[in-house]
Amino acid sequence: MAALLLVLGALVRTASAEPAHHPVNLSFLYPLSTNRDPGISTSFRLNVFYARAGSVRGIDLGGLVARTDGDFRGLELALAHSWIGHDFRGLSATGLVGVVGGNARGLQFAGLVNFDRGRFSGVQAAGLFNAVAGDVVGVQFCSVYNSCEADVRWLQVAGVANVSGGSLTGIQMGGFNFAGRGAAGAQFGLCNSTTALHGVQAGLLNLGGDVRGTQIGVVNIAQRLDGLPLGLVNVVHDGGESDWLLLGSSLAAVSIGARTTVRGIYSMVSAGVGDLHDDESNTLFLDWHYGYAADLGSRWRVGGDLGFVHIIPQPNDDPEVNDRLHFAVQPRILAETDLGKRLHVLAGVGASVIWNEYSSNAAPETDPLVVLGISSK
Repeated sequence: MAALLLVLGALVRTASAEPAHHPVNLSFLYPLSTNRDPGISTSFRLNVFYARAGSVRGIDLGGLVARTDGDFRGLELALAHSWIGHDFRGLSATGLVGVVGGNARGLQFAGLVNFDRGRFSGVQAAGLFNAVAGDVVGVQFCSVYNSCEADVRWLQVAGVANVSGGSLTGIQMGGFNFAGRGAAGAQFGLCNSTTALHGVQAGLLNLGGDVRGTQIGVVNIAQRLDGLPLGLVNVVHDGGESDWLLLGSSLAAVSIGARTTVRGIYSMVSAGVGDLHDDESNTLFLDWHYGYAADLGSRWRVGGDLGFVHIIPQPNDDPEVNDRLHFAVQPRILAETDLGKRLHVLAGVGASVIWNEYSSNAAPETDPLVVLGISSK
């Protein structure tokens, strides 16, 4: 009986013993190495093709493939693939693909892809994409795609897309930026999207949900907005207005367009024909006016705006006719009143400051401007 207890005690001590530590481990193609035990810990590992160890605290010159089943602390260099089973802390540089099974902290570089199944803190850069299953606190750089399934703090920069499945506290810069649970900071890209924004979005298309801040783009869309929309089209579902326009002026004979308004701030986009300034009926006009209008009583609204007009004349063989692309800037004062529940009439005066070409040498010409039109919601 006593002998049996001694044997059981020895087995328990063996099972609970720490893995063997070998300060130096050399490997050609595991198990062709100075130690064949895959669970050892080491402080210096030198590998030619494939190496395996339980943990590393120190330096790993990993050759083609470096595998660490447990934790890694220190410097790891691998030509093709680095695989760390648990937590990583330090600097890792991998030629192709780097994988961390737990949390990672430090500097992580890969020629193609970084995969982290836990939380990442530090700087992460990859040739194609970075993917982190936990939170990111730090910086992600890549040429294609940054993905974080949880929250992001600080910075994501990608050539194509940045995605945060949770919230963003910081900055995203890429072609497409997405924050699934809100963004506090800034998104800069061709298309930006989040469920709630406290900060700035700048891009061609901005989707902000509940916005407290500024949207700058060609098209801005928000559920609710407490801030400034700066774009050609600003759509706010709760509290915003939109209407169609039919306009005539002393510059463009007839124009049709649309206006979006948020708390008196409006953006007016239109296209027109008929150049009354140069008496050319085939000239096309594309214009954007941005301004503010205030209610005066229940039926009247008065405001002012500033606009840019791109003028496209038709080609003409007559040297006396200006058929070059040119532009005008228009300050205007407009008054508007109701004709019915959905129909409004507007009129105003201003000036058309016209440049006869897109050139720094062009001299502007100023003409008085008269505007008359109707709007329909």
